Amino acid sequence: MLSLFSHIRSLTSRRPRTVACAVAGGVAVFALVARDGSENSTLAPQNRPGNVVIAPRVPLRMIFHPLFKTPDHEFEAGTAFLARVPFCSDPLLLTALQNIGPAGGYYVQASGDSLDDTVSGIELREAFSGAKLLSPEFDPLPLHGTAPLGTPSASGDVAAFRARGSGHLDSGQLTEEEAPPSPGSHIWLAFGEVAPNEAEENPPVPSAPAPPRVHHGLVKESRDGLLYYTLDDPAVPLRGSAGAPLLAEGGRIIGIHLGSTTENGVVQGIATPASRFLAALREACLPAPEPVAADGKAQN
Repeated sequence: MLSLFSHIRSLTSRRPRTVACAVAGGVAVFALVARDGSENSTLAPQNRPGNVVIAPRVPLRMIFHPLFKTPDHEFEAGTAFLARVPFCSDPLLLTALQNIGPAGGYYVQASGDSLDDTVSGIELREAFSGAKLLSPEFDPLPLHGTAPLGTPSASGDVAAFRARGSGHLDSGQLTEEEAPPSPGSHIWLAFGEVAPNEAEENPPVPSAPAPPRVHHGLVKESRDGLLYYTLDDPAVPLRGSAGAPLLAEGGRIIGIHLGSTTENGVVQGIATPASRFLAALREACLPAPEPVAADGKAQN
């Protein structure tokens, strides 16, 4: 008990906003993340007695820095991650659509329902180490009603690709809840702070502590099809984090991070909630129904 109070006192001098939220609600929040580099880590958190919330474990080979290939250009942009949904036979590589456009360094904005006209291939690097990976075969998944942040759309800022032959990689579970999380809910933003071009120039020091894989925050509100939240750490580096997964308690992926601002020392993030693009994913993943003849029999 004394160690708990000592920990809270130490946090008070560093992050008063975080502690105020935790103490006022009677909840002690600890962002404990696996740092052993195990590829077999799961996304299931460990819920302990006493209202202690433990951050979900994130596998190394689930979050990536993607390099997009087009017929005339290659560019590295943002973050991407692998996720599974029950209605799709293959894992999906998800990212923010804005990454495949001017915001990501491409000269024209790709369309979510015709990605195959723009993206001819994708190469992956581990987001946490920058190591190159054997990339699966990616097939663009046409999603209707998508658009980059700032453009009105039904499904939001999201791009999806089928990942065939991705058994050597890890994937999280995309939520199937039809509504975004409520204000005050715990969330974790998961992303790697190692930029792809910096990994080979500055290899990690073996004795140095590994950077955190997840960053805790709280949902602020859901408005106009977007999810707004605050992060505890005011100094968290978010460069290249667009497209990173947003996790809820239990490790479920509940959204795609799009960007952030800092106001009065508080980092405020914005995401497309998964509930906004689930219908588009189902439409794209499920096979089209067979045509029915006038006599009511399916046509082959």
